[in-house]
Amino acid sequence: FASYNVKTGTIEYVKPESVIVKEYNGDIHHWQSSKCDILVTPAHQMLFYGQSNNLDAFSTSEEIIGKCVRFRISASNNNTEHVISDDEIKLAAWCYSDGGINKDSKKWTIYQSKINFVNEIRSLLNKIGLDYTESVRNREIKSICGRELKNNPLPSYEFRIKNDLSYLVSGRLNLDSWVYRLSKRQADLFIKTIIDGNGSRHKSSPEKSWMLYGMKSILEDVQLLCINNGHSCSLSTYRNNQYRLNINNGAQFIKLNSVKNHSNSKKIKYSGLVWCATTSNNTVIARRNGKVSIQGNCRYNKYMSSLQNARLGAALPSPYDALQMDDWKILQNWQEDYFLLGNDLEVMHGTITSQNAASA
Repeated sequence: FASYNVKTGTIEYVKPESVIVKEYNGDIHHWQSSKCDILVTPAHQMLFYGQSNNLDAFSTSEEIIGKCVRFRISASNNNTEHVISDDEIKLAAWCYSDGGINKDSKKWTIYQSKINFVNEIRSLLNKIGLDYTESVRNREIKSICGRELKNNPLPSYEFRIKNDLSYLVSGRLNLDSWVYRLSKRQADLFIKTIIDGNGSRHKSSPEKSWMLYGMKSILEDVQLLCINNGHSCSLSTYRNNQYRLNINNGAQFIKLNSVKNHSNSKKIKYSGLVWCATTSNNTVIARRNGKVSIQGNCRYNKYMSSLQNARLGAALPSPYDALQMDDWKILQNWQEDYFLLGNDLEVMHGTITSQNAASA
C-alpha cells in the first residue's frame, strides 16, 4: 500500500499490518471537489494540514465536518538523483507518449508532427548516439485520442530507432519501475517531456495547469508519479471514454469548505461494505473516481486487543461503541505483494480507539 510518512513528508510503500472489511448501515460523509472525492464513515481518521501551525494532524471526520480544512492530495519527493542521464529520461518520455514498439523486433519508432519537437527529438537521438532512420509521411486521420480534428493533420516525422532500448522502456502500457526512483528534478523533467509528447498546457497558466492524454494504464502510472512529486492530479474520461489526466503543478493541498451555503461536504445514507488497511505510518493513500487523497487509517492491531479484553457490558469511550468485534471480517490474503482490494470497496470506515473514534 502507498502511505504517507508525516515525519518525513514523503510517500512510502509498506505492507499492511491488516486489511478489514465490514458491513455498515448509517450516515457517511462525502467530501468532494474538483480535486478530491472522499467517502468515509463519521469515525474515519482524516489527515489534514493545520492552517495555523502548518503541521499534519489527525481528527475524525465527525470532528471536522462543518469547518474549513486543508487535505493533502500529494507529497514531497526526497529521492536522490538516479543514475540515468537527462537525455535518457527525455527519450523514455518520448517513447511512452509518442512512441510505438514493434511486436517482433522490439524496436521503437517515435512519431511527431510539431516541427520544434521534431528538431528536439532528432537532436536528442544524435546526442545519445543512437542509430536511426528518419522519414516523413502525410496522415489521413480525422481524430486523435477522441478529439476530432478541425484541420488536416501536419506531416508526421517518424524516427525508427535501430538500437535496443529494452533497458530503458519495456512497453507503452505502463511506466518502468526506474521512473519512480527519480529525484524531484528528474521526475519533473520526465513529466514535462511526456506532456510535450501527448499533452497540453492551459493557456492562462502554462506553468501550473497541464493535461495529459492517453491509455488509462499509463495515465494511472503518471498520476502516481505526480502524487509522489508534489503535483495534484485527477484522472477522468471524456469524449467517447478517452482518458485525460489533469495535473496541477506543485499543488499538495486542497482547501474544502463545510460551512452552510458553501459546502464541499455532506452527510448521506449508506448501506454496504466499508474497508480499511492498517499501516505502520497510520496513513493510506486512496483514489476514488480518479481523485487521490492522503488519509488516516484504522489502527486495528493496536486497538482491537483492548476491545477483546474489555469487560462485557462495559461502556466504551467512543460515540461509535455500537461496533462489535464479530462485525469485522479480517482478510486472509492481505500479505500478498499484489493484493487487490476491489473496486466495490469505496467507503473507508472508522473503528474504535481507547480514547476516540479512529479511522481508516
